Amino acid sequence: MNSLYRALYFRTFVLFFLIILPFLILFTLGYDISLNKSGLSQSLVISIETLPRDSKVIENNKTIGNTPAEVRGENNVPITLNVTQNNYFPEKFIFFSASNTVANISNLALLPQTPIILSKNPTSQTLVTILNDSVVLVKEDNKFYIKNYTFGGIENNQIPINNSENVNLLNNYFVDLGGAYYFYDSQVLLISKDEKWIFKDLKKLPLKVVKIVKKNTSFLIQTDNSQLWSYDSETNLLKFIESGIFGISKNINSDFIWILKGSEVYRIDSSNDLNFQFTVNRQYYNFDIIKKLDNSLPSFDVKSVFQGIVLKYNTDIIYIPDFDTKQSVLITNNAESFEAFGSSVFWLSDNGSLFSNNLELKSEVIIDKIPLKSESIEKVKISYYIPWKRLFVYSDDKVNTVWFDKSVLNSSILKYFSYSFSGGDCLVGITEKNQFCIEGNKLVSYRNTKIW
Repeated sequence: MNSLYRALYFRTFVLFFLIILPFLILFTLGYDISLNKSGLSQSLVISIETLPRDSKVIENNKTIGNTPAEVRGENNVPITLNVTQNNYFPEKFIFFSASNTVANISNLALLPQTPIILSKNPTSQTLVTILNDSVVLVKEDNKFYIKNYTFGGIENNQIPINNSENVNLLNNYFVDLGGAYYFYDSQVLLISKDEKWIFKDLKKLPLKVVKIVKKNTSFLIQTDNSQLWSYDSETNLLKFIESGIFGISKNINSDFIWILKGSEVYRIDSSNDLNFQFTVNRQYYNFDIIKKLDNSLPSFDVKSVFQGIVLKYNTDIIYIPDFDTKQSVLITNNAESFEAFGSSVFWLSDNGSLFSNNLELKSEVIIDKIPLKSESIEKVKISYYIPWKRLFVYSDDKVNTVWFDKSVLNSSILKYFSYSFSGGDCLVGITEKNQFCIEGNKLVSYRNTKIW
C-alpha cells in the first residue's frame, strides 16, 4: 500500500471517529439514541448481579435475560424488575428516575425457599429457643437444658440448668446481655459461668425490674420507681446506687454503660469506673437542648455509630456526634424499635414502616412496610448482614427480609419489597452464611452456598 492510500485510510478513520465521538459521550452519560425519535432521550441504567448467577430478570412482565444483566429504560417511566431462580424466593424492585441515573443491584443474595434440616429433636424434648451461635435451650419433663450445636446439627450431650424446675418461661423473647440472657416477660435471668448454667427468678427480688444490663460480673437494674441498683447474682445481694434514673443502656460489645438521670445522659466505663458518681466530666448529653422531659419512665436506648451515637428516647431517635454533642440532630420522632450498623440507622415506625438513614450520605429511605402486630413492634429486633446486603426483621412469629445496600445511594429505587421466609424462632443475625431457626421442633438453616 503506497503512502497516498495510507494517508487516505488514516484521514477516513479520524473523520469517522470524530463523527461518532459525541454519540459515545452521550451514551456513556446515560442518554438513549433512537433513530425512531427526534432528539435524545435520557435513560436509567440498572446493573444487576445475583448469587447464584443466571437468575431470570423480568422487566415490566417481559423476560430480558439472565444475570448478570444491564437494564436500560427511559426516565419518568416506572420500571418493575422481578428476579427469579428455581428454589429461591423471588425478588422485586420498582425503579423511577427523572434524570440520568445508574442503579446498582450488586451481590443480590437470594434466599432458598426450603431450609436444610440439621437436627430432629427427640419427641420428649422441646426446642425452646436459640440463645447464640453455639447453644440452644431445650425443655424436657419441666426441666431446662443447654445443648451445643454446629453446622452439623445439635449434639447429644446436654447441660442441666440449675433452678430450672421452678422456672416458667411465658415465651421465648429474651435480650442477650453478654454471657447472660434476660427473659423480660418472665423476669427470669439465665446466666452462664464456668461452663455452668443457672436460672435466677428476679420476681423474687424486693423490687420491680424495668431494665437490666451486665457490668462485669454483676448486673445493674433500673426499677419502676426510677432507682438504680447493683445485683450480685452469686450472693443475691442488692446495693442501692442512685435515684432519679430514667433509663440505662449497654451494648454487649461495648464497655460503656449509658445512664439517663433526669434530663442528663451519663457515660460510665464499666471496665474502669469503680463507682457511679454522676460528675460533670461523665456527663455526655443534656436533653434540655432539645426538649424538657416529664417524670414518666421513657423507652431509652443507645447504639454506637460512626463518629457518634444514636440515642432513643420514647419514639425519638437523636444522632449525637462525638466531636460536638451540642450539634445533635433529631432523625425521627416515630420509632418503635431501631438498630444501628456503621453509619446507618434503621427503625420501625408505629405502623411497621421500615426506614433507613445513612448519616454519611445524609439520605433517608422508606424501605418497605413490614406486616407486624402493633403491640409487638417495640420488641422487634433488626439485623443487617453485610455479605448478603440484607436487612432482617425478627418478630415473635416470623422473620422478614429485604435486600438493601446501605453503602450506596440508589436513589432511583422507588420501592423495595420484603418477604417473610420463616414462621419459626430464629437466631438474630447470620452466622457463617447460615440463618439458624427452629421450625417444628427441628433445627434448620437457610443458607446460600453461592456466597463467597
